[in-house]
Amino acid sequence: MDILQHIKDNKLTPRIAETAKALWYIYLGMTVLCGLGYWLAGMTPFDAVGHAFSTVAIGGFSTHDASMGYFNSPLIESVAIVFMLLAGMNFGLHFIAWNRRSILG
Repeated sequence: MDILQHIKDNKLTPRIAETAKALWYIYLGMTVLCGLGYWLAGMTPFDAVGHAFSTVAIGGFSTHDASMGYFNSPLIESVAIVFMLLAGMNFGLHFIAWNRRSILG
């Protein structure tokens, strides 16, 4: 059974509370990793946290008027691109990939 059919036909976990908890951990983990990525790329901790929340939630907000242009950093923009792509994917796919330890299904 391919991965998309698995998501369509089956629940991620047997109980809704377990599914909600798993998706929350995925969101939290992605936000923490994004914030660390921004911080390592040169943002202050405040900017890194603010932008991580915005990036993973796909809000597009910034702590500066010039948004990401304020930092003038291709590395910071690369972190944003990676995490916007990951956050734009179905979190169910992240859950299954994490459980199977494979991105290939």
